[in-house]
Amino acid sequence: MRVTTVTAEIPVRTPVNVPVSTHLYEPSGLGNQFDTRCLFDIENTNVDLRVLTRTDVAPLIEIVNVTPAPAAVTTDKAPEQSAKIKIPFAITLINHQSVPFSGQLAALDGTFGNPINDMPIKLAPGEKRTEKFLVDGPVTHIKNNSIHFLVKDARWSSPLADVPIFATGARVAPSLSVGYIRGFDFSLPNALNALGVESKELSVEDVKTADLSNTLRSSSTIVSMNQSRN
Repeated sequence: MRVTTVTAEIPVRTPVNVPVSTHLYEPSGLGNQFDTRCLFDIENTNVDLRVLTRTDVAPLIEIVNVTPAPAAVTTDKAPEQSAKIKIPFAITLINHQSVPFSGQLAALDGTFGNPINDMPIKLAPGEKRTEKFLVDGPVTHIKNNSIHFLVKDARWSSPLADVPIFATGARVAPSLSVGYIRGFDFSLPNALNALGVESKELSVEDVKTADLSNTLRSSSTIVSMNQSRN
């Protein structure tokens, strides 16, 4: 049996469909389709074999994940007013190329696209890495706004990753660490994450048998979340 490998080049302008969850209702939401057909002649009988294969299309540099999302902004100003924000983010990137990448990771105001700040970024071929990025700069307002993240160099920029922001009067105590017992959903850890609180999910065994003073720091708080629905 002879096996033949065919290389297909994806056009530069092919629409990106990664992450799939944000492209579900677009014509290209399911990615690129390959229609492969082979014609066999077996004992004077023609056999036509057709296989349809779909593949996702990702940008050269993909922003895989951004946390926290959404992000809390602690401010004394009204949410409709301009404000200076300072939020630490953890951003996971993948270089899908076979060559190194050198460029910038940038944050933009979600309303008008004004630059907030950026940082240099270098990725080896195929490298996946999580970077710490402190977004530090002005935004036009907080209410119904967001932060856009993108990766760029002199010739190319990635699709935007959007993170909503919201105003809160909550203040996080220094060195606070929260242990929580999660309910049926992730609303509690998501809320802690949005506020920038260091947290750890505890299992039933942790609570029953572990020395919690070693599991969490001495300044920690343990939160249990009870939920019920009719």
